[in-house]
Amino acid sequence: MLVIYCCGNEENYSRLGLVVSRKVGKAHVRNRWKRLIREVFRLEQHQIPVPLDLVILPRQGATPDFASIRNSFCVLLKRLTKE
Repeated sequence: MLVIYCCGNEENYSRLGLVVSRKVGKAHVRNRWKRLIREVFRLEQHQIPVPLDLVILPRQGATPDFASIRNSFCVLLKRLTKE
């Protein structure tokens, strides 16, 4: 559902970048993706152990659903923190 690129940063906090292409849908769909991803990041940012810069892209053809976005983000975040 999501693709996450990350790298460490020099700040004391993690930062979020969003890339939501026109291929995902019309403006109202892209805006919904952005709102949901920002909310998931806000709720889950305390679980990121080191300050990271995250760039998140939704996959084309996926539907914006809060529960599935949060689940995907948490799974990918666990995978990133192991590496």
